[in-house]
Amino acid sequence: MPSYATNPPEKWQEHKCNTVIVRIDFEVIRLLDFNLKSTRFIGDIDIFVDENELINLKITGDIEVNLLAEFAFIQKVEGYCLY
Repeated sequence: MPSYATNPPEKWQEHKCNTVIVRIDFEVIRLLDFNLKSTRFIGDIDIFVDENELINLKITGDIEVNLLAEFAFIQKVEGYCLY
């Protein structure tokens, strides 16, 4: 994600987490295009609903992803220590 959480949970602070992992499930995928530039999967995420009411996911960074879907469900948000 572009920046770390501004008010992280106390548990994340205790474990010195510096990264956020978000698990999102997408359903009724209409388009999926990706390009891996590295062996790492780190990128900035942009999610928005377009004029056709489709969910757009765009990731830029070590991995590039473009995805269009009808539904998205946030399954998990957790802190992680990258270094």
